[in-house]
Amino acid sequence: MSSDEDEIVKLNVGGVIFQTLKSTLTKHKSMFKVMLETEMPVTKDESGCIFIDRDPKKFEKVLEFLRTGRIDFSGPGEIFSVQEEARHFMLENLEAYCSFVQQENIRNSAPNLKISDSVKIIENDSELLKIIRKIDKPILVFHVPVTNFGSIQFPVGFDFPIFERFYAQVLDIYLKPYSTQSSVRHQEWQWTLYKRDYSEGNGPRDPRQTFGEHLEASIDVFLMD
Repeated sequence: MSSDEDEIVKLNVGGVIFQTLKSTLTKHKSMFKVMLETEMPVTKDESGCIFIDRDPKKFEKVLEFLRTGRIDFSGPGEIFSVQEEARHFMLENLEAYCSFVQQENIRNSAPNLKISDSVKIIENDSELLKIIRKIDKPILVFHVPVTNFGSIQFPVGFDFPIFERFYAQVLDIYLKPYSTQSSVRHQEWQWTLYKRDYSEGNGPRDPRQTFGEHLEASIDVFLMD
């Protein structure tokens, strides 16, 4: 490692001072690499530290990733917030890592209800927009609530693997997780059905219907239109 890479960089993030090596900050393609390896102007505080106006607690996780290549997340809410920081710092590898952890959490949240690889995970609204712009066959998106404990509860009486196998020929099925910031476990899934020029969300459910019955009736009507 050269002496330049050994250089200690001091950062003032939201009033908290961080120290790390330049090589740590420039390890991945990001705003830090541009900031430290080009003539990009930077704001410094009165002591000469580079000032970054972000949340220092979230930045701790960003720096953890830069140092070790992984993060010990406390829950799904933290994954979402760190992913936002990754986008701000243009740290694509961290954003991809957060997406990977989200997908693994979903697939492992209910080991007895296996989610096959044919079911795709939508990571954010931008990705959803890209998907629905190019629709080859009707799309079903499940909006899946994730509690602050990181758990996902499948709807009562809903056999997801059987549903998936039955409808996979006529629908592309996606899961789109979102953080509820709540400890309440049994929260109703929502869904949206898409065609090329039309979309439809789930309406009120007859209390005599199960989640699966309501969903399947809605799909049958949607596909006939």
